[in-house]
Amino acid sequence: MDARARLRELSDLATPWAVWIATTLALPDHIHAGATTLDELAAAAGADPDALRRLLALLVARGVFTESDGVYANTEVAELLVGGGWRSWFDLDGAPAIWAESWARLLQAVRTGSPGRDEGWYYAELARTGQGEHFDALMEAQVRANAEQLATAYDWGGVEHVVDVGGGTGTLVRTLLAVHPHLRGTLYDQSQVVAGAEPAERFEVVGGDFLVDPLPAADVHVLSQILHGWPDEGAGLILSRWRKWRAGSFSSRA
Repeated sequence: MDARARLRELSDLATPWAVWIATTLALPDHIHAGATTLDELAAAAGADPDALRRLLALLVARGVFTESDGVYANTEVAELLVGGGWRSWFDLDGAPAIWAESWARLLQAVRTGSPGRDEGWYYAELARTGQGEHFDALMEAQVRANAEQLATAYDWGGVEHVVDVGGGTGTLVRTLLAVHPHLRGTLYDQSQVVAGAEPAERFEVVGGDFLVDPLPAADVHVLSQILHGWPDEGAGLILSRWRKWRAGSFSSRA
């Protein structure tokens, strides 16, 4: 591939947006269910037939769908978008619409070093649009996959008590407890986040702010999906405070 072709490939915005739109319209699901002609797909998706034809033409050219004599079919790529799972991450009628909008602010972030949108705006948008539950479900699916790997990749044999810091709905720590029956686990997050989590045998729920309040004592503290959202200074502060918690010298003034 020459440099010009590579540049076109790297800078193509049409294909990813077409994939997001096709997924939001549930085209892979409709094709999987038997709606395989343009008219059938337009009716099932509630889309304009001519505009949909153009969208499908692009995605056929990109190998997402196939078309023969007016009949569309899913490729292996499109089959990944059938049902839940991956489809949920591309649904512009759900929480992904909010982070998709944030990409338009990447230039501002690079120029200024500050987030295009602060975290408060993000969660306010989730609440305003009623997408909080969708977002929680996406995060839970991602955390569950991470938890299954963590449960086997780390040696938990000498651990009795683990705290999941900023653990949201508790999926990670619950997975660890299911795989390792000898463990006790604590879900630790802001009080409003853990309000719906029910304590159970070997499972404790504690509300608090890890930037202000001391952490519950434990053998292991897990910080999953925490540091990536902070600039270096903020991540360093979190880690330094965690070290002080572990050493027993934490102060909210530190």
